[in-house]
Amino acid sequence: MEVINKKIILMEDKCKKCGECCRYLRFKIKGIGKDKDQIEFWKARGCTIEGDVIIIPFVCPHLKDNLCDIHETKPKLCRQFKGIKESIFYVPKKCGYNKQGKGGGK
Repeated sequence: MEVINKKIILMEDKCKKCGECCRYLRFKIKGIGKDKDQIEFWKARGCTIEGDVIIIPFVCPHLKDNLCDIHETKPKLCRQFKGIKESIFYVPKKCGYNKQGKGGGK
């Protein structure tokens, strides 16, 4: 369990070795989901827009048979990945690191 922005995040810590987290990049761009021209532009290029988040298909060049071929020396962000919504990684619903936000607070 982690606390992020005063919300309790429960994560099922079970990597299914599906490789989906290494097939997309995810960026938050304020207002992108309200700009019809931006939505049209990015969708024409195979991207998905979810609110202020753009999900870009991009397979990591180190992904081999759904595993990282530089596992021992992979970048810090990759090592720290645990399905955090705010991360640059896209987490599909079927991922073992998918999570549910519970609670809240000030």
